[in-house]
Amino acid sequence: MLVAFFLMAIRVASINSPVMGSDEYAYFHAAKYEASGEQLFALDPYLQRVDNKVYPWLYRAWATGSVQHADTVGRLFNSLLYCLGGWLLFGIFRRCMDRRSAVLAALLYLAMPFSFYATTLLPEVEFQISIYLLVLVWLAERGASSWRQVVLAALVSATGYLIKPHAAAAILASAAYLAWSRVGLAAGGSALKRAGLGLLQAVGYLACTVLLIKLLRHVLDPAGSSAIVASFYQAYLDQLRDPHYLLKSLGSIAGYVGGHVWVWLVFFAPGVVALLADLRHWLPRRRASAPVAAADEGIDEARRKLTLFLFLLAAAMLSMVALFTDAAAAGSEFERGRLHGRYLEALLPFLLAYGLWWTGRGAPRWVALLGFAAMVSFVLWGRFWFHLYPWDYPDLFGLFDRKIPYWGFDHVARWPLRLSLALALVCWAAFAFTRRRRLAYVVFVAGAMLAAHGQMSAWLKAENELTRQVLADGAAIRAFLGEEAPGTGLVATYERFGQASYLLAALDTQQHVLELAPGTALEAQHVPKGAQWIVAPASMDVRLPEAWKIDLGTQRLYLLEDARVRPVAPQKPVWDGVPLSIDTSSAANPSRFRGFRPGEGWGRWSTAQRANIELPVLVSGRVRVEFFGWAADAAKIPSITVGVGTAAAKVPMSAGGQDHQLVLDVSTPSDSLWFESTPVNDGGVPLGVAVARVRVTALPAQ
Repeated sequence: MLVAFFLMAIRVASINSPVMGSDEYAYFHAAKYEASGEQLFALDPYLQRVDNKVYPWLYRAWATGSVQHADTVGRLFNSLLYCLGGWLLFGIFRRCMDRRSAVLAALLYLAMPFSFYATTLLPEVEFQISIYLLVLVWLAERGASSWRQVVLAALVSATGYLIKPHAAAAILASAAYLAWSRVGLAAGGSALKRAGLGLLQAVGYLACTVLLIKLLRHVLDPAGSSAIVASFYQAYLDQLRDPHYLLKSLGSIAGYVGGHVWVWLVFFAPGVVALLADLRHWLPRRRASAPVAAADEGIDEARRKLTLFLFLLAAAMLSMVALFTDAAAAGSEFERGRLHGRYLEALLPFLLAYGLWWTGRGAPRWVALLGFAAMVSFVLWGRFWFHLYPWDYPDLFGLFDRKIPYWGFDHVARWPLRLSLALALVCWAAFAFTRRRRLAYVVFVAGAMLAAHGQMSAWLKAENELTRQVLADGAAIRAFLGEEAPGTGLVATYERFGQASYLLAALDTQQHVLELAPGTALEAQHVPKGAQWIVAPASMDVRLPEAWKIDLGTQRLYLLEDARVRPVAPQKPVWDGVPLSIDTSSAANPSRFRGFRPGEGWGRWSTAQRANIELPVLVSGRVRVEFFGWAADAAKIPSITVGVGTAAAKVPMSAGGQDHQLVLDVSTPSDSLWFESTPVNDGGVPLGVAVARVRVTALPAQ
């Protein structure tokens, strides 16, 4: 577990940026600005309306030490929680199977490609843990379920629902489990009486769960709605109430269910077969038979419970995901044919464990043919029939290639697919013709996971390269603007759910967001009242002739004429340590400029080899000089020298705007802050370095 957490921590440190751009941004910012949530959604109407009552409390815990590092703390927390899930699963498997199978299943769970979600800011891991806790509750006692279990399960289910509404499937499965298991387990009395008691417990569980959902909603968010169904899902539910729609969509819904089962058979064929075979315990007149009889009666009973609940949970979750996908696909080409596997990932460790347990006890040879046929057929046909994206089924990432647009990406490797197919051939052959079937299956699963992780690393690297520039541009804009009041700016984009999500995450402020149709020009009528600055992609046609424009890589910052004038410190003959803020754009600034061009809306360019800013006071001691700037030609001006009086230091420069700072020890009091560079001619005008937002701060003496 420690090794897995260490590896995840390395991944967190190496990416340290949104991976699931739009989704992560929605969850994190909705929690960060929860107190002004309606304002946030009004400014950005495209932001997903996250209705998660647990996440804001998680954010508050992550931000306790430092708001600036809350995202990193959150990723590390999710990584740790995922690893702790291995202990929960081991506890479950140990109750139902032999120790070796339990250990192998828990270890392979830590290596599953879905673990990459543990390095994001999404609540997927918390949702998984709620499912594992629910299973533990149902296995906690011998015999039929007690009312104590019913209440505890209701509490876990309600919490899981508030984490992710998809837990509704687990709630339905739990109610069905209570109604069915009471009849199947020997609990005394007639079958009719047991059925009545089971039905009573199921109704009690549902009532208790609904009551707890309402109560917890009020406790976690007293000002929020107490509605059971989040508004985000209400539209989908309205479609599902239409019998005509359901009848018309029955074929596509069944297709989605079949697609998910097909994916499961690719890697977990032994587990799927073992689960269905063990289900014979619960069929009429077949309860005495089982694929393998356990020596320990307690283990046998626990596995029977687990088998029933998993079967019902799988049926409920498959139906829920298929219905949700079909409803979403009705209005979106992006959703059509898509397999939302991440909502089903909580089931996969159990299928893996069943497969390991069964193969260790002599699973039939024909299972090898089933597994091999599932993989080969999926590679040949299945991946062409369905839309899969890296974040939907990370387990299948090893089968990605360049041939399919919605599967491939520029940096995809060829070896994972070949490795997976070779492993399938060799391992399933070994499975069929040797007695060490569990070893063959472990090698196959571990190898397939390795291939998926290899492809995952390539994808994350490509994502980082793709988003690095826009994140840097967003950070530069944020540094230039400083602390901006909500609603004073506008972020315009052509694709709100693409690169714009990463830009918004880097800006980290509540501002107006506008999505324009591709090719549409941004004009004055698009600018909301009160906006003083605009961020737009460099490719956007912006028709605001009165605005000052700053080019920042992929983005452009436009300062409108009514942009606020930044305050400066009053003149004083001797500096009293009050930070000095120098507005380089204002002609009315009491500081005087020599060797600079006239001020523009954003700042000013240096034109002399040594450009000087005369400070309003005499500065001395240990000081920090901060400024926002860039070079006219980074190739010819790779660095400049910045000084106060006789104290100076080199500062590297680039063609993109960046926030720079340096520390100087000024031994002789001076009112001169200077920037030394070698100006280059740009259309006959010598330009050196662009300087904006200058600030001088006193530091304690060392």
